[in-house]
Amino acid sequence: MKLKTKYKKLILLLILIISIICLSISTYHIIVWKKENNEIDETLDKINDLVDINEQKDSENVEYIEPEDDTPSSDNPFWQYIKMNLLNVNFGELKNVNPKVVGWIEVKGTNVNMPYVQTSNNSYYLNHSFDNTYNSAGWAFLDYRNNKKELDKNNIIYAHGRKNGSMFGSLRNLLTKDWLNNKNNYIIRISTETENTMWQIFSVYHIKTTNDYIQIDFKSDDELDNFIDKLIKRSTHNFDTKVSSTDKILTLSTCYTSTEKLVVHAKLIKKEVR
Repeated sequence: MKLKTKYKKLILLLILIISIICLSISTYHIIVWKKENNEIDETLDKINDLVDINEQKDSENVEYIEPEDDTPSSDNPFWQYIKMNLLNVNFGELKNVNPKVVGWIEVKGTNVNMPYVQTSNNSYYLNHSFDNTYNSAGWAFLDYRNNKKELDKNNIIYAHGRKNGSMFGSLRNLLTKDWLNNKNNYIIRISTETENTMWQIFSVYHIKTTNDYIQIDFKSDDELDNFIDKLIKRSTHNFDTKVSSTDKILTLSTCYTSTEKLVVHAKLIKKEVR
């Protein structure tokens, strides 16, 4: 009996020790998570103090990428979207903080309103902040394969989907009825040192982690048309937007769950050379 009692006490002690260890680890991760979130908030505050962002009215340099087989009298919201102002960002001070900055992105109806960077790989900014300090929240970055000065057929920006809504976490809004019911949300604005652009969203979905939507080079127009068709069919909402191989595409990729990605696709509808 005494042996059994000692055995039970030992088991209980081991359970207690394991519970304390697990609780300590969880508490540590929560503290680190909050600390990193605070650091991201502070970085964004500093960026907003430094940067000069203006609503840019159309000039003689503006170009509209009109949909094929469509007219200004149609119901296509494109004709309303192109009346919206472009964003124009002064990157001078930002480049002093991080010379890798290549653009600024704003997604309507979300918290995404921030600079993005580009380096020689797609791993560094998964765990480094804008100021290059270590942070598991990472930062928004352009695929290293993309040309930062001239648009490719598919231009991809990545960021973590933080649960507090930072980075690309608020892109989850695009799956909600409130966001979808406001068609003025279907716009992404980007500013770079060479041009300001506007993009019309045509697909949003979450999917088991795959790399089949981050293709940049296409061998033919048929291959690109098939690629676009796949993206449209995946969308959880029918945006009823015409997209073809003549269009330039913007892709936003972020985490949805540990095994899924949330993806947004938009097409270029307006640009202005700076």
